[in-house]
Amino acid sequence: MKRILPSRRMRQEIEEVLSGWEEAGHPLDNFVRLGARYMLQVALEQGVEEFLGRAHYRRGSRRQKGWRNGYEPGRVKTADGLLEVALPQTRAIEEPFHSQLTQGLRKGSDVLGQMVTEMYVRGLSTRDVENMFIETLGQRILSRSSVSSPS
Repeated sequence: MKRILPSRRMRQEIEEVLSGWEEAGHPLDNFVRLGARYMLQVALEQGVEEFLGRAHYRRGSRRQKGWRNGYEPGRVKTADGLLEVALPQTRAIEEPFHSQLTQGLRKGSDVLGQMVTEMYVRGLSTRDVENMFIETLGQRILSRSSVSSPS
């Protein structure tokens, strides 16, 4: 069985959204989410390629000894919710691979934090802010305690 790289798998998901969008919600929303995931995944792949000094499944001159060792599930918090990505793993390397991209994205989108802080400062209760996100997005993405806690 041939393994499908995460970026190829996401490309397939994008094609599915574009072909069968009637039952999957608004196509633009789904397309933007999948496009963002795809761009993040491609950037992660390029980061590990630069770190190792070679492309996936390639041999030859190396910057680092060692090799790829699969993927670990990861999540990136955005204003629209969580994006699932596959974090490339390496092994048999003195210095482990850590993507600068994921380190920069760990805290999530500043837009969401600024918006929540602004609503709280203007007098909305923590319950109002939490309920507004549930009504708008259809899911709970913030708790009342995270609304009132400083970022």
